[in-house]
Amino acid sequence: MGEQDARGKRLEAWGREAFAWLREQGEARAGALVVRNGATWWVAFPHWRPLDCAQSLSEEVACQRAWKAIPLPPTEALPYGECGLWPSEEWSRAREWVAIPLSIEEEVEAVVHLLREKPLEQEPTLPSLLQPWLSSLAWMVRAWQAQEREARRRLELEALQEILMAMRSVADPEVTLGEVVSSLGMILEGEKCVVLLVDGERKALVPQPPALGLTDSEREALSLPLDHPLAKALLEKGEMVFLGEGREEPSWPLGEDAVLRRWQEEGGVRGGWLAPLIMEGRALGAVGVFNKRGGVPFTEEDQTLLALLAGQAASILHIARLHASVQEEQAKLWAVIRSLANPAIVLDKEQRILLVNQQAERLLGIQGGEVQGIPVEQAIQREDVVRLIVNPPERRPGEPPPEISVGEKPYPRFYQVRMAEVKDEEGRSIGRVVVFNDVTELKRVDQMKSEFVSAVSHELRTPLTSIKAFTSTLLREDVQFDPETQREWLSIINSQTDRLTRLINDLLSLSRIERGLALQMNYSLVDLRRLIEEVLESQRAYSSRHTLRAQVDSNLALIEADEDKVVQILTNLVNNAIKYSPRGGEVRVVARDEGEHVLVSVQDQGPGIPPEHLDRIFDKFYQVDSSTTRRVGGTGLGLYLTRHLVEAHGGRIWVESQVGEGSTFFFTLPKRRPG
Repeated sequence: MGEQDARGKRLEAWGREAFAWLREQGEARAGALVVRNGATWWVAFPHWRPLDCAQSLSEEVACQRAWKAIPLPPTEALPYGECGLWPSEEWSRAREWVAIPLSIEEEVEAVVHLLREKPLEQEPTLPSLLQPWLSSLAWMVRAWQAQEREARRRLELEALQEILMAMRSVADPEVTLGEVVSSLGMILEGEKCVVLLVDGERKALVPQPPALGLTDSEREALSLPLDHPLAKALLEKGEMVFLGEGREEPSWPLGEDAVLRRWQEEGGVRGGWLAPLIMEGRALGAVGVFNKRGGVPFTEEDQTLLALLAGQAASILHIARLHASVQEEQAKLWAVIRSLANPAIVLDKEQRILLVNQQAERLLGIQGGEVQGIPVEQAIQREDVVRLIVNPPERRPGEPPPEISVGEKPYPRFYQVRMAEVKDEEGRSIGRVVVFNDVTELKRVDQMKSEFVSAVSHELRTPLTSIKAFTSTLLREDVQFDPETQREWLSIINSQTDRLTRLINDLLSLSRIERGLALQMNYSLVDLRRLIEEVLESQRAYSSRHTLRAQVDSNLALIEADEDKVVQILTNLVNNAIKYSPRGGEVRVVARDEGEHVLVSVQDQGPGIPPEHLDRIFDKFYQVDSSTTRRVGGTGLGLYLTRHLVEAHGGRIWVESQVGEGSTFFFTLPKRRPG
């Protein structure tokens, strides 16, 4: 039960007591009290309900301000809605129906209805006898009306408060619209309420969800083209418009055209008000309140109140749109920050954290939801990071940004800390974005390049030193060397020259690969067994501590390949096996027929390769241990080039290794050239 119904029930109880006294006095068989409630009449007694009728005896008596007596039974059917006030047995025993106006401050606010057994003309003193009773009843109605006015004011204040609350919480435009329509519907007692906004694409005033008392199909039926005269009156003239008839204000009969007939037939609109929503001289749309509850017309007070609330609603919608626009831009910024591959933090001008992406959470060991709005000094535990952010060092032109390291040796990661001020349209700083660029790989590549230059210098210097020394010795005129010694020294010169040639060829191949050029392939039929034996024979000269063995399938057929490049692949792998197993042992080369390709493996008995290096062993310049490289020689290019030479044939290469048990390098070569 609503508040209004509860108050009506109280008035019903008062009327029951008053009419019980009148019946005890024998002045009436039955009675009823009809009161004015806004623009309509309600039955207060015997049962609280609206007087739903087209013609009311109460309205007639109120206008005439005089008693009216109707003889019973009537000579013809009575048209009045009050005929349903009492059961038929009461009507059959009564001789007269008397309607008495109750005036309060010169306004008729209630009508008393009596069914009497004696005609009024037979008791001329009855009005004066009933006057005290009628006065007390009038005061009772006045008290009820005062409660109604107070309740309505309270309702208006509550609705205004809800609207003001909506102005302060405009995070969701749909929620805001819901608050507006529910508040307007409540305060104006409208069954239906909807906000229509200008839609430039559809060229119409489009009803927005949510709407009060309207289904989705009813709401869609209330669309209004912008070129319709009603839309022009609202948006161009800024007029409030009444839908219906019988008013002097701008009014539009609902059956006037097809659009308004659709409003009536499909939208369920019986009548009501439309008010424009105007903000800063710009028409945003309109708000409509239709079908006043109880089937009664809207009052002038409703019109005034709607005009006031429409202004508030326009302000709310304007703020909601601005808020939504800001949120959209903020969401875009947040999405950009979150999608950055690098760790990033956004701070306000007070050095409080606004946003942290997941990468920064992992890097700094913080949770974005927990540190949002907290000063950076409290949120981040690392003092070096806080110091860089709060007091960034001044940088000279060309000087790189400051760096931090994360993680323990031997595998720390390095980050450059870059900061950028966020400024408003007037150039004032409103915050800062801090981005941590991972430069670990760049530093590693720089280190590998430095080691490569050092290794290449060493690799060039060693054979050149040998060639220079033996050549100078052989050219001495003061010493004669026997033919065997000369031959031995010339063999060393020849071997060191081959070493230089291989290094230069490696550098030339690297240059082609770096420029994105394909390696030049010279295919021919190749006897892989012969090449393996020749490579092993040439490598035996470099070590007396290793046993070099070949294990080749007896039925291994000739393959189509670039013979020089296959020799280079085998030489690099066998030479690596010798160099990186300095204590000697067996180096075994195995070749097997695998159907469409051959599988070759080179196995050593060296120290093995730690698991963390296996994925990068074929990268350019990569070396497992640069100190080992300096001892045994090498540039860090051998395996990188070997991989490209294998892949140029259409094959693949990989390594399997256990620390302390040696390594085995595998590669495949197709028996026929690709394509």
